[in-house]
Amino acid sequence: MSISTSFLKEKLSKKPKDKRNLFLLRAGFIRPGSTAAAGMSEADAEKRARMAVVARKKLKNLHMFVSPTRLVVHNLPKPLTDKAFRSMCFIAAGNPDAKITECRIWRDRNKLGTSGEAVSRGFGFVNFLNHEDALSAMKHLNNNPDIFTKEKRPIVEFSIENLVALRLRESRLKKSQQNQKGNEQVICDKNKLDLEQTKKHLSAGGQKPLPSYLGPKIRKRDANMKKAQVKQKIGKKRKLQVRMSGTVLKKRKTNHIAEATPKKKKTSRSKQLTKYLTLSG
Repeated sequence: MSISTSFLKEKLSKKPKDKRNLFLLRAGFIRPGSTAAAGMSEADAEKRARMAVVARKKLKNLHMFVSPTRLVVHNLPKPLTDKAFRSMCFIAAGNPDAKITECRIWRDRNKLGTSGEAVSRGFGFVNFLNHEDALSAMKHLNNNPDIFTKEKRPIVEFSIENLVALRLRESRLKKSQQNQKGNEQVICDKNKLDLEQTKKHLSAGGQKPLPSYLGPKIRKRDANMKKAQVKQKIGKKRKLQVRMSGTVLKKRKTNHIAEATPKKKKTSRSKQLTKYLTLSG
């Protein structure tokens, strides 16, 4: 027993190989029925489940990875401007020195609003310079009923990116960023440390990046109740079987007794008459 427990401890203490930052998906995941999902609307719960399925499909491609600094925010109101979205994300980070490198709402270019601007598609992206700021912003915004409405809360996750597309983008911006190499190296090292800490926290106890079961949380009490109900059903079935078998045995016994007792031979009327006539004569 001691060998098995020590083996399990070693297995759980091992650092997961997560080069694509898959464990960051768990940071924004909220299971229906959990305390974090209290008051969540059915529409939001369904949307989250759909997004989790899409994320799984995307990550089957090995070129896709989870960005440690870029967030995707869903359920944005249509009238929300890019400026308001940026200030909302900056406040959510809770750091006055937080730096946002990208913040924009995704818009439908084919549809124009009354102001002449393209209509919002209900989601946007925000990219922080530091992972720590992105994580704190996500924690503050995700499923917060005080941000928009209680029925339609922000759904915030770390964005899934394409490595090939990202490298192309980086190569284009390489020339303009040559002067800031020293500062970027320090930030990059800090991000790596922060990211490792986040991964350790999210992968504690040998958890998967996304749980295999995405449905509502099954509590122990409910599970025990279900087990008890199943046991009751099995017990009832067994009782019925015993009763049925008892009745069958009784029938068999009665049939056996009936077969064992000799039956009286019935004499025909003609034979009885002949016997009577012979006796009378």
